[in-house]
Amino acid sequence: MNDLTEKSLKGKSGWLSPTGDLFECLPVRHWDKAMEICKEYNIKMLPGGLFVNEDPELTLEKMGWIKLSVGSVYVPQISRYITKRQLDFIFDYMLSNGKNMKRFKQIFAQHGKF
Repeated sequence: MNDLTEKSLKGKSGWLSPTGDLFECLPVRHWDKAMEICKEYNIKMLPGGLFVNEDPELTLEKMGWIKLSVGSVYVPQISRYITKRQLDFIFDYMLSNGKNMKRFKQIFAQHGKF
């Protein structure tokens, strides 16, 4: 990882696609960003819970997207695996945010099937 990557990933939040692309948003705007992604890419949203007709976050999670927020990585339990591109990105992301590699190893052990 070079200095540019390290600086550019520090403190970032957003959605990480299965192709390893980060769709940035503010830490409290994951829902809005998920809605924007679903609309932009014509992704049919899944029904949500009792009070939500459509749930863009659940939709992305079921499609293998990963939520990143201020240096933390949230891999939903419904994700069976994550892609190599996502793992590569997560590794750089965690390093640039000063995170312990124990969490990366845990993510890899649970979801890193290629």
